[in-house]
Amino acid sequence: MKVYYDYTNREEANFEEERQTVDLDFQHHLRLIKSQELIWGVGYRLNSDDTSGVETVEFIPADRADAIYSAFVQYQIGFIDDRVVLTLGSKFEHNDYSGFELQPSGRVLWKPTRNRSSGAP
Repeated sequence: MKVYYDYTNREEANFEEERQTVDLDFQHHLRLIKSQELIWGVGYRLNSDDTSGVETVEFIPADRADAIYSAFVQYQIGFIDDRVVLTLGSKFEHNDYSGFELQPSGRVLWKPTRNRSSGAP
């Protein structure tokens, strides 16, 4: 589990900004059987800001909060003494701008020797 918090207060000649960021992330690895692993996780990020400007600079809206909710699942299986590893998975995300997004992925990793590897997206 990772937790991150950031506070920024910026004062310039023509505007001021106060920003807060909170980020929570949880991941879990589960070894199913030899050469097979399931990895999953969830996350949440909140950015909020309060801005103000001078007469010639205006922020609309002056106060804003944006949230991102995410989850992912990934399955890895090794073949030929783990020299070839297939990874399939997907990320699921919801944000305030584009709504729900599905981001599937697949990769193959080839290890011709112990010290070398070559991957394909």
